[in-house]
Amino acid sequence: MKKSRLIMSALSTLAALHVHAVRTESLTQNTYADFFAGELANVSLDNQGTLRAGPELEEIVVLDDANIWAAVADADGNLYLGTGNDGVVYKLAPGAEEPEAEVVFKPDSIMTRALALDADGNLFVGTSPAGAVYRIAPGGRPEVFFDPDELYIWDMTFDAEGSLYVATGGEARIYKLAPDHQLNAIAKPYFESDRTHFTRLAWDASGALIAGSGPNAYLYRIIGEEEGEVLYSAGTDEIANVIVDGEDIYFSTWHKAGGDEKPPEDLATLLAKFQMKTASSSSSDDDDAKEKTPAANAPSFLLKLDAEGFVSPVWSPGGENLQYTVRAGDAFLVGSDVKGRLYSVVDADQWMLLNQAPRGGEVSAILPNVGPDESTFVITSNPAAVYRLNPKTEESLYTAEPIDAGSVARWGRLRTLGAPTQAEGLTIETRSGNASEPDDTWSSWAPLDEGASASPAARYLQYKVVFAEAAALRGLTAYYGARNLAPLVGVINVIPVGLSIFTTENSNPTTLNAKELASSAKTGAALSKEKPVNQKVVVSDDTGHISVAWKAFDPNGDTLRYSVALRQDGEEDWITMAEDLNDDAFSTPTRGFVDGYYSFRITASDAPSNLPSEARTGMMVSQPFLIDNTSPAVTLHNQTKNAVGHTVLVFAADDSWGNIISASYRLDGKPAVEAIPTDLLFDSNEEIFRLILPELKPGAHSIVFEALDERGNRGLAKASFTVE
Repeated sequence: MKKSRLIMSALSTLAALHVHAVRTESLTQNTYADFFAGELANVSLDNQGTLRAGPELEEIVVLDDANIWAAVADADGNLYLGTGNDGVVYKLAPGAEEPEAEVVFKPDSIMTRALALDADGNLFVGTSPAGAVYRIAPGGRPEVFFDPDELYIWDMTFDAEGSLYVATGGEARIYKLAPDHQLNAIAKPYFESDRTHFTRLAWDASGALIAGSGPNAYLYRIIGEEEGEVLYSAGTDEIANVIVDGEDIYFSTWHKAGGDEKPPEDLATLLAKFQMKTASSSSSDDDDAKEKTPAANAPSFLLKLDAEGFVSPVWSPGGENLQYTVRAGDAFLVGSDVKGRLYSVVDADQWMLLNQAPRGGEVSAILPNVGPDESTFVITSNPAAVYRLNPKTEESLYTAEPIDAGSVARWGRLRTLGAPTQAEGLTIETRSGNASEPDDTWSSWAPLDEGASASPAARYLQYKVVFAEAAALRGLTAYYGARNLAPLVGVINVIPVGLSIFTTENSNPTTLNAKELASSAKTGAALSKEKPVNQKVVVSDDTGHISVAWKAFDPNGDTLRYSVALRQDGEEDWITMAEDLNDDAFSTPTRGFVDGYYSFRITASDAPSNLPSEARTGMMVSQPFLIDNTSPAVTLHNQTKNAVGHTVLVFAADDSWGNIISASYRLDGKPAVEAIPTDLLFDSNEEIFRLILPELKPGAHSIVFEALDERGNRGLAKASFTVE
């Protein structure tokens, strides 16, 4: 009994499918670019396109200020935050039960862009654009330590003897200030540049000062007072960070234009462009060109300068700026200026998007190994927030961008890559709707039903994945079925000339350039269907032909075939002129057709891509057009003389259907002369022409008058006359 019911159920299903058959389509997401557009909440995405549970960005505090420009940490794990737009400096104890930001200093300045702590715990604050350095002793009051003429204080660092080095902007200078420096003491620049700003300072393994600058992002090594050299010019707006690792120096470039929402190109393409620009700059004799390449007009890069002085690209996030970069163990932690994204980068072959700040913004500082527990803090601007990077989290959630089926579809299974049905440790839910962005009209989130979407049929589907601690998603294929929709013929153009169309198809397998194949988003099935097509159209201006061309579209992307039918106005029946055409144009001679107005009917069929019972057609009828194979009738009405004795000939041209569009005459075999109607316009199928022939010699003369109708038919009249 049970078996019988199963058979009946299967037959009912088959019957339903026969009535409402759909074709199975699929969409696979398994690359970094595929998943990048989604929302990551404590989920990491590596460069191979694998999603897994990631570290948590635990929110510690959110400030009312717009930006946190600078941050340092003391030995006890307290954070000092320099902000804008009022330049307030805060102290934050992130380990407190309820962390609160305490105001330490409110300078009379717009922003605090540099902070530094000396060995005694004195906090040094660099403000801009007032361009002053303040010192705040532990538990003490702020005092002006240094007040240069320059507008901006961008960075500060200490040497082994405790001297403070101050990088300025407006005028690119570096000052060296002894620990016992007095405010009124004269301070000469330790090093000067023709750049506008010194942006970053660091110490290399030999004890030399490494300085980044802008514009054109020069990297300097300074070995003594006014003793330095340019190591490299990246050609971009400025150098954002400098990190020294043994004998290697890593530095990142930055662009004022800021980042985009999505990376424009893959990393391999970006690095190849960088290398190409490097080569072009080294071979150019143009100093300006050398200064602007290779990173100018390119995305933000992390670069490496090795001990031998060679620079190579390490990594780029694509369309984002490397806002802040630090070394953390074997990898770099990189914060971008888009959505508060945090990356972990080993090299170009091993990197991942760790997480993105819940409130978005731009990562303006990263502080690793803070306090006794060696915590890592990620600090953002717009909004100004402080997060702790925790290795584990209670929930890791990935929400994909909506998938577009192109039309209303029935959604089926969601199959994860590397597993027959679904990978372990993943909880997947879906929702669907017909608005391009999820809104209240969409269905509610629903768990998969035995691996298939339980969401109603709709054009768009969105899925979200909750990850267990060790789970990973290497790829996902969504299956769906869309009804076969009829093709649409959208444009018909009737052309009063003959066309000869030559089409050849190569039956050999499709050949593609390897680079084209690598960048193609087409599946193997789609590529296997493609054949190179060569098409040539020859236009003839012979009369007695008519051609028609059209444009058609199929919502399912089906292969189309066309039929062409013709009907004279006033008739009921259509005459089939051609069937099963591959080309979207057709030409036919019209000799023998009765003169009059006709229409073409173009029918497009998607039969090549569908079962016979599911094939659909779409059609369109053209505007009426004229078939006219009869020449105009041309007659000589009369011959007279005008008042001054000139011969006057009057010709009439008459066409049954079309307008007369031009006329000319030849007198006594001489070159043709254009004739103009008496009303000065060619706007009728009947035109009168009055020819005045002055100064004709007495005797016999001949004239040939010719008129042309709008279908190119020519009519003429010959006449002989005598001048007395």
